[in-house]
Amino acid sequence: MKNIVNAKEFLEAITKAIKVNKTKSSILPILKEVKIQFANGVCTITATNLEQWGVFSISANGDNFTFVPQNTNSIVKACKFFDNDLIFDYDEDKNIVELSSNSKSCKVTCYESKDYPENPKTEATNTYHYNAHTLSNRYEKIKYAISKDNLRPMNTGVYFNKNQLIAVDGYRLAINSNDALNVESEFAVPQSAMNLLNVFDKTDIIIEVSKKHIVFKNDNITIISRLLEGECFDYSKVIPTSNSDEYSVDVNQYVNALKYLKEFVENKEKNPVKFDNGNLYIRNQKGEFTAKVDIKGQVNSVYGYNLNYMMDGLSQFKDSKSIVMKSGRPIDPIILTDNEDNLALVLPVRLKYAEEFTA
Repeated sequence: MKNIVNAKEFLEAITKAIKVNKTKSSILPILKEVKIQFANGVCTITATNLEQWGVFSISANGDNFTFVPQNTNSIVKACKFFDNDLIFDYDEDKNIVELSSNSKSCKVTCYESKDYPENPKTEATNTYHYNAHTLSNRYEKIKYAISKDNLRPMNTGVYFNKNQLIAVDGYRLAINSNDALNVESEFAVPQSAMNLLNVFDKTDIIIEVSKKHIVFKNDNITIISRLLEGECFDYSKVIPTSNSDEYSVDVNQYVNALKYLKEFVENKEKNPVKFDNGNLYIRNQKGEFTAKVDIKGQVNSVYGYNLNYMMDGLSQFKDSKSIVMKSGRPIDPIILTDNEDNLALVLPVRLKYAEEFTA
């Protein structure tokens, strides 16, 4: 049995497909591979890690057949040297497939295709239309705050709530808002699924949400992922509603000041930054180091924070010249906001040895 596809289109599709089953290690060898199916003029490449599924389609011409190569990586390497027509010659009796293009070819033994997991059946309760590139950019802004603690699995992904994307761990909170996507009920998407959004490039996509799954798709690509199970964290309760101090800072200036101080951090837990009216202090066993940030507004509060967490928070606003910061008591979370689309929260650190800092 034979079929023909465009070599460049096939390489692009299979390169995207292998991103899916690389997102999670598996003890099942077949899950390290992809399933390739030719049917009715379409070549469909499927990959899964049993948490996410990816289906990638290109046009084809020839017989109908399905196979699962035992060495997908070898096929990918070979396809980088193929050009124009790529011919698949499948021997069903021997379960071997040969790929050839011009004067080059590769032959690979296959698994039984019936052993490859089927894609889950999903029934959408809500459907939305959005741009994949926009959604991916929004995710990139907040992903620094996604928890790595598997004891709270709901926090290891991104919350979708109304017009917001939210990431939270035990020390930081990041929110990005955009009215173009407003979901009817909240849900949480695993980070591994959010990392796959770039396979859509800059195309518009359809988002289908069911009870247990979310589907991102366009005409040629479908990504299916399990939703995280559990109760969504009520992040609104941790955002202070009143702050005694509100002031603006220059983002680049603040980041540069922290980069300087970071050179002298010996222990991120024992070397917090002290913020006092725009003056930044850090102390280690060898001395005290200072930097200054210009602020606009009145600041009476003095507080400490983990330098890396504040730098992560500021990274969310890299496209902004300045942001507003809000603070109050030394135990109150520090708010960073552009008063438009982005809000970040950084928990303070108790300054156990505050009297040692320069006044």
